[in-house]
Amino acid sequence: TSNNVPGTIFNWDTPVMTGGMTGGTAGPSSVISDVFANNTGLPQTATYRVVPVSGVGCPGDTGTVIITVNPTPSADINSGVDTIRLCGNEAQPLDGNPSGGSGTYTTHLWSGNIGMLDNINIQTPTFSTIFSGTYTLGYTVTDDNGCSGSDQIVIIVDSPRAIYSADNISGCDALTVNFTNNSVGASTYTWDFGDGSPQENTVSPSHTFDNFTSTIQYFEVKLYAQSANGCVDSMSQVITVYPTITANFYISPDTICHGEGDVTLVADPGASAYYWDYGDGDAGYA
Repeated sequence: TSNNVPGTIFNWDTPVMTGGMTGGTAGPSSVISDVFANNTGLPQTATYRVVPVSGVGCPGDTGTVIITVNPTPSADINSGVDTIRLCGNEAQPLDGNPSGGSGTYTTHLWSGNIGMLDNINIQTPTFSTIFSGTYTLGYTVTDDNGCSGSDQIVIIVDSPRAIYSADNISGCDALTVNFTNNSVGASTYTWDFGDGSPQENTVSPSHTFDNFTSTIQYFEVKLYAQSANGCVDSMSQVITVYPTITANFYISPDTICHGEGDVTLVADPGASAYYWDYGDGDAGYA
C-alpha cells in the first residue's frame, strides 16, 4: 500500500495476524512493506489499522487493510532422497511429492539435466540414460494461488561399456583367437567362450577353439565388464570353427580286370570341395 498525496505519511500498529503467522511490523512510513511467514498450511490474514497524517500533521480517517497470505506448497522428490545411484540404461521413476499450499496444483516443472526425462511437465517422470555422469534435477510445483515450492535431486549414473575385438573370427579346428579388450568404465572382466571351457577373468585373453565334430561349430564369446559399483555391461561375438578335414576315401571294388567297368570312390564327409587325382593323368573336382 502506498501514498499518492504529497507529504502524507501513514501510521499503523503491528498488524493483527491469525493462525500464528509471523512477520508484520508497525509504521510510520509512506509505504507498508512487510514479509510474512505462513507455515500453518492454511490461508491466514494480517489486519492493519492505518491512520494517514498530512504534511502539516493533520490525521485522517482510520482505514483497515487486510492482507491474505496463502500457504506455500512444498516439494519432496522421492520422499527426501538427495542422491540416487543408477547403472546405465536403468529406468528410475521420480516423484515430486508436492504437498501443502492450496492442494490444487496447476503446474509441475522439472529443470536441470532434463534431457534424460521422458516428460518435464508432470509430477512423476522417468529418468534413464546410458551415459555415465552426474545429473542434477530440480522440481517446482505451483498451486492455483500462484504459490510455488521446489526441491532438487542428484542422480549419479555408472555405465560401463563392454567392447572387444578378435584378431580372427573364423578358421579350422584348433583355432587360436587373440581378444583385445577395449571396455570403458569397468574394473573387472569375465569371459565366457561358449565352448564349455572355464570362464576367465583376464583383461585380454587368448583362447583356442576346438571342433571335434564333422560339422561347422559356432561359439558365442561373451565379455562381461563390471564397474567398481557393480554395474555390468556385456558384448557378444560369434567365432566360427570348421571341422578338421581328413583326406580318407575308400574304393569299391578295389581290383578289377581291364575293361570290366567303373569303380566307386567315396571320401570321408566334412569338406566343402573334393579334388581327385586318379593317377592316370586325369584329375578334377567331384
